[in-house]
Amino acid sequence: MCSSDLDDVIWSYHRLGGHGEENDQVMVVKTLVGARIEAVGDNQVQFTLSEPKGDFLEAMTAAVLDSSLEEESHNSAPVGTGPYKFVSYSPTQHIKLTRFDEYWNKDKMGKIKDVEFRLFADNATALSSLLAGEVDLLPRITVDQIESLPDTFEVIEGPQNMIQIFGLNHAFAPFAKQEVREAINYAVDKDALISRLADGKATKLGANMSPVMEFWFQDGLQDLYPHNVEKAKELLEKAGETDLSFTISVPSNYEFHVNTAEILVEQLAAAGITAKIEQVEWGVWLDRIYLGEDYESTVISFVGKLDPHPIMQRYMSDYPQNFLNYASPEYDRLLNEGLSASDPAERAVAYKAAQKVIAEDSGVIFLMDPSLMVAHKKNLKGYTLYPIYFQDVSTLYFE
Repeated sequence: MCSSDLDDVIWSYHRLGGHGEENDQVMVVKTLVGARIEAVGDNQVQFTLSEPKGDFLEAMTAAVLDSSLEEESHNSAPVGTGPYKFVSYSPTQHIKLTRFDEYWNKDKMGKIKDVEFRLFADNATALSSLLAGEVDLLPRITVDQIESLPDTFEVIEGPQNMIQIFGLNHAFAPFAKQEVREAINYAVDKDALISRLADGKATKLGANMSPVMEFWFQDGLQDLYPHNVEKAKELLEKAGETDLSFTISVPSNYEFHVNTAEILVEQLAAAGITAKIEQVEWGVWLDRIYLGEDYESTVISFVGKLDPHPIMQRYMSDYPQNFLNYASPEYDRLLNEGLSASDPAERAVAYKAAQKVIAEDSGVIFLMDPSLMVAHKKNLKGYTLYPIYFQDVSTLYFE
């Protein structure tokens, strides 16, 4: 590693830690705030954190950028460190890459020379392009679309580390009562929901961690509240909420969430709960619901991360975007304990215990991790699924 490479590493992570000039294009990584980053010898960089941070390794997955470039160039003509290099970007059209033949790791060299990511306005157009032979691979194909594929295509599926929730705003008076939240948990038939909505291609959840994150996952919570309409009615009567009614506000651009809400309305009705659906535009959902917390309930998904803390911290009482207004001192304590520990085994104990706390609180109605389904031509091989949305073209090859 030459001195200019060291400078790029230090500059990149200083930038992510919020050092230097204020820049609204940079998403600050909290773990790196206050860190001292310095060169040690000719080919090493030393990080000294302001306090113990168990999620430090995930922060190291952030890209190292070329410090000599203007800020806008990182978006328009980026320079990275991977097996492919940037060629061109046409907004709403495509991104083109070509293999970087001087890549340092020859075992990880790309097998396909040129790669193009096509951008489509909707899934239907993307499917038409796949069927016409214009593209070779289509991530996030839907169950209905799979049925239209000829036998010249294959489909890969697996958990995508996505947490779909039926979120209850604890600031809405009825949802401040645990009996009401438990009643809703019993009223929701997750197995039927997965069968009807995803044709069985999803993993039932009981807490805020997908089993694809096996090391951090607390098993058994998915069956903590088996479907039981009579139990739901009993709990509502105990809570004095036999006439419970509320609105499910759902982003209209996510058909999967809208369809989920429609099934939830049916299931809740069987327990005597009246729910109506309010479809809102995505911008409204972000401004009014996520940021403004002006809603009663919602259906949404949170994408997973490689470390458990950023997955689970959104339910902490002091998290700025805890729009569900869930608050548990014990949950907070366990999350802080997990973050400050450096031993992965110790961290896992804390995060698993926190999953149990929020599940037993019925703090959120956790629904499913919908399977990621990827269609590709049969002669295209080497596709790899990851627990984050990542398209690794370096492993692909044609037979």
